[in-house]
Amino acid sequence: FTELVKLIDMAGLQSTLSTLGASGPFTLLAPTNDGIANLLKRKPWIESKLSDADYLEDFLLYHVLNGIVKGVDFEETTNVTALNGKLINVKTTVNNNYELVVRLQDATTSEDTTLA
Repeated sequence: FTELVKLIDMAGLQSTLSTLGASGPFTLLAPTNDGIANLLKRKPWIESKLSDADYLEDFLLYHVLNGIVKGVDFEETTNVTALNGKLINVKTTVNNNYELVVRLQDATTSEDTTLA
C-alpha cells in the first residue's frame, strides 16, 4: 500500500485522516499498488490530475466509507456512498488464493475506477 501512502502524503491528508479518525469509525477500501498501477495504465490522464489537491482528496475519499464495513458485509454487488458523497458500486469476488477482491465502480457511470 506504499502508493496509497504516497498519494495521502501528496494530498496532505494526514491531518484530515487523523481528524476523521476522531469522528469515525471509517473503513478504508485501500487500493493495492497493483490496483493503482492498473488504473494509471488504463487511464493515463489521471496521473496529471494527481497534482491537483482537490482532485486527489476527492479520489482518496472515494475509497473511504462511514462506519466499520468488512468484506463479508458486502453482497456480490452492493451500492454504497463514499465519504466524498459519490455513490459507488462495490463488487466482490474471491481470487485463486482465496483472498477477497473488492472492485469499485462509479455507480452512476458503471466505469471501473480502481481495484482494491
